[in-house]
Amino acid sequence: MIVARMRAPAGKMGDPHSHPNEQWIYVLEGEFEFRIDGQTHRVAPGGLIFVPAGRIHQGGATAAGDAVFFTCKDASHGLHGVRADAGRAARTAAPTRKRARRAAPMRRRSAGRRSAGRRAARRA
Repeated sequence: MIVARMRAPAGKMGDPHSHPNEQWIYVLEGEFEFRIDGQTHRVAPGGLIFVPAGRIHQGGATAAGDAVFFTCKDASHGLHGVRADAGRAARTAAPTRKRARRAAPMRRRSAGRRSAGRRAARRA
């Protein structure tokens, strides 16, 4: 999972893309413009956006100013998703071996920290 606090610069809209996982976006500051299914929505602070898996969408800050938001999604298929102009096979592809290899050391490091904490607790 990735949970991140992000800033979108004023007037900057991301490219249309999709990912094989759902995504949540919670707007903290500014106004976030979001496009999905041929409709454009403007979301103010405190607003929540849900992006279903596999749906082509795009979003960014309005020209009025930067937008700050939290986003949460399963990142096993990558952080940025697949551009809308890519083929269907690319949009629904499983994680690559390269991505899986990159993620493995992080899982091992994370497991090691948990084990070290347990050992310290037992010694105390």
